[in-house]
Amino acid sequence: MEAELVCRNEQSGETTRVSLPVPGRLIFGRDSTSGLVLDSKGMSRQHAALESDGASFWITDLSNNGTWLNGERLRNQGRQLVKPGDVIAAPGYQIEVRIGKGRSTEAQPAAVPAGNPVTRFLGSFTRLEWTMVLLAIVTFAIAYHELTF
Repeated sequence: MEAELVCRNEQSGETTRVSLPVPGRLIFGRDSTSGLVLDSKGMSRQHAALESDGASFWITDLSNNGTWLNGERLRNQGRQLVKPGDVIAAPGYQIEVRIGKGRSTEAQPAAVPAGNPVTRFLGSFTRLEWTMVLLAIVTFAIAYHELTF
């Protein structure tokens, strides 16, 4: 079985192709030792890992900034099954996963995750970010109460 990532930089439109080791593991991120180096704002040094046991492919989010599979945010350190044609989104990049002998030779733009932009934005918050927002709201409410009474 063959596998390939077609990675598109959302800002420049530049496309890069990388073969996946089968079986094996490929980490992508800003770190120069990554199997796929992707440098953009919000990209972690080791952002995510793609793994194969020879029969199946899995992605694990290693970041705090988020990784999406077909528009759904992966939970930090959660492992998710990847199928042919799936699209992985990371800050500044869309990555299409191509698996099998019938891979096309033309790079095509990856699909943009669907959904309401507000819902996608709110869904991208980590637990820490939600905690900080809640703490700020409570602090503001207490300060307002103290100043008005």
